[in-house]
Order: sequence, then structure tokens, then C-alpha cells
Amino acid sequence: MSIGGLGPGVNGKLSAALADILEAKLSVSASRFYVKFDDVQGYNVGFNGTTF
Repeated sequence: MSIGGLGPGVNGKLSAALADILEAKLSVSASRFYVKFDDVQGYNVGFNGTTF
């Protein structure tokens, strides 16, 4: 989950980095998992008694 920091360019880079890490550290092939990106509005996320 991100608050306003995701987009097509960032998502592609994050997906590639996650695939590399999972393959290298856990031997999980990139073809064996999905990554879901969720860019939410700050008012939908609560933290420390308030919202973003």
C-alpha cells in the first residue's frame, strides 16, 4: 500500500526488484507469485489517532 507514491513507472521498478529479491533469497520463481499495488487516498489510512 502506498499513499500517493505509485504509478506505472514506479510499479514496474518495484515489481522487478521484488521478483529479484524473492528469487535470490527464497528461490521463488517470478512466475509463481503476483504483486498487487494499491495507491490509496490519505484520508482512507489511519495512524496514530489521525489520518494522512
